[in-house]
Order: sequence, then structure tokens, then C-alpha cells
Amino acid sequence: MSRPRTAQEFVHWLELGGGARWIRTGALVLGGLVLSLIVAWKQFHGPITEATFAQADTGRHLAAGRGFATSVNQPQAVAALEQRGVSFNPAHPLPELYQPPLYSLVIAAGLRVLPDAARERLFARPPEPPDGFAADYFLLGLNLLLLWLAVGLTYWLGRELFDQRAGWLAALALLVSVPVWQQTLALNGTPLLMVLGLTFVICWLRVERKATESVPWVGLVVLGLAGGGLFLAEYTAGAVMFAALGYAWLRWGGRQRFLAVAALTVGFAVVAGPWGVRNVGITGHPMALAA
Repeated sequence: MSRPRTAQEFVHWLELGGGARWIRTGALVLGGLVLSLIVAWKQFHGPITEATFAQADTGRHLAAGRGFATSVNQPQAVAALEQRGVSFNPAHPLPELYQPPLYSLVIAAGLRVLPDAARERLFARPPEPPDGFAADYFLLGLNLLLLWLAVGLTYWLGRELFDQRAGWLAALALLVSVPVWQQTLALNGTPLLMVLGLTFVICWLRVERKATESVPWVGLVVLGLAGGGLFLAEYTAGAVMFAALGYAWLRWGGRQRFLAVAALTVGFAVVAGPWGVRNVGITGHPMALAA
């Protein structure tokens, strides 16, 4: 149907034309968002692991312009730094040596979006029962945004691989998954890992669809960038690069094979390289003390 020009045509477009589809889709998405907010509000009990607190603390230091530092004093970190000539001073935060940096970076970016006064109010006073800590609810909102993004990427991937119904079914299955909600409400950054994992698969799908006798260099570099993002979100998740490198090695032959592997490696190194260099400079190991 062409663009409606009169009120009657507009009503018809809303009832039977493309507008009806948009209304149904909007109602479904809005209902899912409202339902997820209610579930999150009722089931949320705050962070449950020390790693989450450590990453949030690093994110706060980053937002304040103090770099990848932490107020958590770990004896092993103190000993490693003293071996390299850095004396321990409890008045100064230590470099973060345990946790991968990406979740902290996302937290810092979210904090920097807030006005300075609003950011300070998050940490202004301890909660009074039954209220929770305001900064915890900020992390909850951040993880919910990442979860909704993961749901959208799941829909897109299902639609691309199969059809629109498969996309909606996959997105709905993710949205009602109890383990996914448990991890989201734990504030441990799992939704970020889901977003990066889905992005990696989508990039791989694009590479395969464009793959011919010639190598899609740009697509492989982007795939390497996504693999580097996974590594910086969770070190063990970087193992997906072995699968990608194996794919590039088997997908092309001859000289193209080496060039495809090089493109993946370059993309990965652009993202993960600076963090590895930073860690080597501090501890002598690319993953610092996490290994």
C-alpha cells in the first residue's frame, strides 16, 4: 500500500496495512520490556560475587580518570608489584591485574554518560533497609540494556539463518530463560558476553556468505575484532579465535590461507594487543595474574 494521504487511508493502513504489523510488533516489544523490568525489580538482590564488585570498582576508577586501578588489595598483586620494584602504598589504588577489562570499561562508559552530580549520588550514602544501594540498580539497568540488545541480536540471527518466525522464537526463548535471568540479575557481565558472542557469530556468518575464491579481508578483520572483544570480556572466551583460525585455514588454500589467517590475527591484535602489552609491562604476563 502506498503512503496514506487521507485520514481514512491512514486508519486503513493501521488496521490492515503495514501499520498493523508495526503496532503488533511494538506492542510485543513494549510488553516484553515492561515484563522484564517487573521481573528484574522483584528478583534483584544485588551483586553476589567478589569479581563483580572488583570490576565495578575498576569501572568507577576509570570513570573518574584514574585508569585501570582497583581499591581491592590482593596479597598476590602486592607481591608481584613489589618484585618489579613497586612498593605497596594503601593510600593509592593498585593496578587491576585479575579481571579482564571490558566489563569495567562498559560500566565506566555508563557512569560517564551520567551528569557528575547524578554519578556522585549513586555512591553518596549507604542504603537504608529495605532500599538497595543506588549503584547496584545502575548496574542492573546496564545489564538489562545489554540483555535487550542480546535479545535483538538473537532475533536478527534467527531471521537470517531461518525466517522471521524462527527469529521471534529464538528471541522469546532467550527472554524467558531462567538461567539467563539468574546471570543477568547477578550483575556479572554475562549479558555483555552474550552480545559479543552473538556479534562474533553474525560476523562469521557475513564472512561465510561473502567468501569465494578471494578472501573477504574486511570481514575477517572485523571477525578478529569481535574475537578480541570476547577475549577482553572473558579471557577463556578468546578460545573462539582458535575455531575462527581453523576455519580460515581450511576454507582457503595456498597463499590465500595465510593471508586469511593474518587478517584474523590483525583484527584480534588491534583489540587485545594494547591490554596484553600493558599487562606484560606490569607483571611480565599478557593476562597478568588471571592466568
